[in-house]
Parts: sequence; C-alpha cells; structure tokens
Amino acid sequence: MTIKRIAKSWRGFSLSKEPSYGSPQTVDTALDFQGPLTTVSGAETSSDRSTISGLSGAASEEVLHWQVDGHHRHFADTHNVALFGALVLGKVVSQQPDPVNDPNWYRHYIEHKMETHELPSVTLVESDGANAKKFPGIFGKSLKVTGCAGETLQMEAHFGGRGTESPSAIASPPGVSESPLRFADVDLQLGGTLTGSVNFGDLVLSGSPLILRDTLAGFDFTLSNESRTIYEMGDTSGTVSRVERGDRWNTELKILFNRIDTSHEDRFLSGAVNPLLLTAVGSPLPGSTGTPRYQIKIYFPKTIYRETVIGLNGQIIRVEANLGILEDPGYGSVIVEIHNNIPSYPGL
Repeated sequence: MTIKRIAKSWRGFSLSKEPSYGSPQTVDTALDFQGPLTTVSGAETSSDRSTISGLSGAASEEVLHWQVDGHHRHFADTHNVALFGALVLGKVVSQQPDPVNDPNWYRHYIEHKMETHELPSVTLVESDGANAKKFPGIFGKSLKVTGCAGETLQMEAHFGGRGTESPSAIASPPGVSESPLRFADVDLQLGGTLTGSVNFGDLVLSGSPLILRDTLAGFDFTLSNESRTIYEMGDTSGTVSRVERGDRWNTELKILFNRIDTSHEDRFLSGAVNPLLLTAVGSPLPGSTGTPRYQIKIYFPKTIYRETVIGLNGQIIRVEANLGILEDPGYGSVIVEIHNNIPSYPGL
C-alpha cells in the first residue's frame, strides 16, 4: 500500500467564465498552491437529535445543503492576483497596449462590477495525487496580498463553489513561467492626482505624488465582496443555485513604515484625503521588446489615515498606518491593473 503525497497534487482553473452558474468550462491554466486541498462539505444539516422518540441519540441525519469552502495560497504573481482579483471584483477590461511591436503584452483593468450583484464563476479541477475531481461554480470571496521587507510577495484567496464534485480524466493544464514578485519590486506613491480612464488605458497618478518606497517596511491589502450563496426554493439538488456579492465591498490596507519623522501622524491628525498607488514591477515579458514587464498596480483613488500605531522592530521605530479606503464617484474605491501575457480573465 502506497500512501499518497501532496507533492503529486495539482490545481487548474478555467480562464473562461461559466456562461451560467455551475456549467463547467474547459480548465486551461494550472496554478501552484500551498495549503489544503478542496473538498465538498455540508453547509447545513438536519438531525432528529432533539426529537423525543425513546432513543438517547439521533436516529437520522441528513445534509440539506452542500458547499465548497476553499483556499488558495502561494507566492504572488500577476497571474494568480489577476485571476482571483477578477473573481472577487467581477469586472475585467483587457487591452493590448502595443499589438504591433509587442503582441503578447496584455493589460487588464480589474474593477468592481457595480451594475449587478452577480459574480463570475469558473471551473476548478484538482488532483489529490490519486484522483482528479471537477468542481464547477467556483467564485471568489476574498483576496489578500501581503509584502514584507526582504521577502517575496504573498497572496491568499478564499473561494466558494456550487457544492458538487465529479471525477475528471484530464491531465494537468499548462502553468505560467512567471517568477514571483519580490518586496524589492514594490513602490508606493501617495498624493498627487489620479487622471485618465480605464477605457482609454491611460490611468495614471500624476502631479508629483510623494514616493514612500525608501521607508516602506511592509503592507497588507485585503479585498472582500461579502458574497452569499443562494439556495433557491424548488431546487432539490441541495447545491448552490446561484451566488451574489454583498451590498458593500470591504477593502482594508495596512502599511508599515520605518519612522523618520512625524509625517504619518500629521496626516492622521489632519484628516487629509489622498490617492495612493501601490506598484510591483517584475521581470520583462518573454518575447517582448524589453519595455513591457510583469506588473501589478493597485490604485486607491481616495484614502485617509484611519489610525497610526508606533512600534519597535529591535531598535528601529516603526509606524503602522491603517488606511480607510473611500469611494470616488468616478473611479470607485480600488482599481487593479495587471500587465502580463495572458489574453483574458473571467469578468462579467
């Protein structure tokens, strides 16, 4: 008897959105991951344990509703951040900035889908080293990207699913050859003016913003759509009928600085509202002219210092800034811009 090892496992997703919730699509990209494997579990059960029947225990129990509650954790790169960002936010605008000279260079703007509460869904196939299983109706719940000085960036996503699984005979789809982004690749700009638009592909933070890269020691960005699964009346399958986002997105941003002056505390006390841009630029895209690079830009059109906490790292004084993320009428509260060589992601 041979005990199966996690090292033989793999996980693949479809890059095409399911046309209707739970309708499986071709799985065409593999993502390396850390953490537990995906399983179907009971969302709600019913038992006659409290029934007075002459027995001292339950005589019956059944699962009323099924669910998938999964996690994906790994080093952050443009591909995994783009995929799960699209599943959480819902709207993707993909462009080719220079189709003549760099036809493999794609730019993706990922935003809140404001017009509907619907969320995009994809299909997951996962092998546990013994058998591959297909999970349709995978939707994003939250995305977290973190960075710490001297390390690679980390991402963690929380996803749900329809609550069904079936055997799959496919082999692992191809992955990407992109290297993880490092903390040394990160830049931070605060202030200035956010101009341009997603549709024209000219979004930029202009007007001499402050460059805070030299004092940056870490950051923690979390985005949640507060999704909810809906089991419709008359659907006797026990699986999720459809999924919707919550009425509000929850966005959190904490930034850790090495303290050189009182500027962060001053911004907190003044109540100043400023745009903020967090950027991570990686290696050049393969086959390109050298100008396009793997890149993540996260725009926060309006931020305000919510809290500043003074702490120590050995003998170094540090400031942890907890920023409130406000919504701008024109730009929303967050826009994620991705540069890589993937043509599209599953948005609505």
